[in-house]
Amino acid sequence: MKPILLLLLSVMFWSCLESNLDTTDKITDNDINYLGPDHDIGDFPNDPYRIVGITPSKNTWKVIVEYTGGCNEHHFYTWWNGNTTGNNVTLFLFHNSNGDSCEATVRDTINIDIHTALINSVALEETTVAVINAKSLKTIRIDPYLALLPQGNECTQIVSLLGTSCGEGIWDNQWMLLADTFLTHQKVWFQPVKNSTNVEIRKPESGTYSIAITLLFGFQYDSSSDATCQSLPEGAIVPVAINCLDKL
Repeated sequence: MKPILLLLLSVMFWSCLESNLDTTDKITDNDINYLGPDHDIGDFPNDPYRIVGITPSKNTWKVIVEYTGGCNEHHFYTWWNGNTTGNNVTLFLFHNSNGDSCEATVRDTINIDIHTALINSVALEETTVAVINAKSLKTIRIDPYLALLPQGNECTQIVSLLGTSCGEGIWDNQWMLLADTFLTHQKVWFQPVKNSTNVEIRKPESGTYSIAITLLFGFQYDSSSDATCQSLPEGAIVPVAINCLDKL
């Protein structure tokens, strides 16, 4: 009888993720549904969540999200109204918690087929896509030229590691200025907000480096400072994870 009781307690314990965990990375894939102009979104579930960051690629955009739950499967929906304004489109992302009342903070990655989401009707190489959290209305804009920047694990991009006036990141105010602006048509600053296990967290010295990155549009670096920077460097600022770092 005692083994059966222990088994039942174990099932009850694991039926919900622990609510006191800071973040629980979800392993299984979430369902994603693609909705277009013909769908009425007025009655759609629209539960709270947070977009942590967006990593665009040619076909699949990875959207890292956080929400509370852990007991039920959560579903996400993209919705595009079919409209374009100049070279801009807006894509809404909805969250359905399916009534999940558990309180663990779950971090999940949603894989969006961006061509399907926009009904294969948008030339992404020349269009800025604004991804909007349908609940909070927070907007993350993906510049088409910045989205084409090479990503991966092999050091190929040349940058200068420089101090900024009040920038923040894993190396404090040390950001990276991209040497080649031919593709982006503007200055590009990489803000290091994460590092892979093979890149030291210790702050490197200023200089020229070859790097590999993962783009994380919209990522907000956690800082203990309440100050607001009024003198960010000129140009585009892109939060990135550093996957490779070689001093030249």
